[in-house]
Amino acid sequence: MNLEEKDNSARNFVEELKTLLAKKEKELEKPLPKKEDKKDDSAFGGKPFIPRVEAKRWFLRHKNEIWGKYRMGEKDIKNLDEEFFPAKKYGPFIEKNKREPEKALKDLEKKKWISGSKRWAVEKKINILKKFSGK
Repeated sequence: MNLEEKDNSARNFVEELKTLLAKKEKELEKPLPKKEDKKDDSAFGGKPFIPRVEAKRWFLRHKNEIWGKYRMGEKDIKNLDEEFFPAKKYGPFIEKNKREPEKALKDLEKKKWISGSKRWAVEKKINILKKFSGK
């Protein structure tokens, strides 16, 4: 191979690289599909924690939905926050970062298997807590 052939093969190689680069640039210019941000429908609303009072307000705001789906009385709905998150155990704030809703859910799951005849009532509460925590 003489010098001229090497020069031509190098030019061909460079041209191929340029065409490949141009194709990749065109692919990158295509707009990426937009990802829809998931709206946080939980009681936390994207916050790392909420005060206990805010949790009580959430249950009261959703009382019509809770009553309609799960047939719970107003007194029961008012006491759900204290039942799910006892003040002595969780304090004045319910923190999502400490996985407090998951802990409460786990406690209810255990209660479901122990309670026997009241299993349906516990399952209702589990569904409400899942909605509260956004699951």
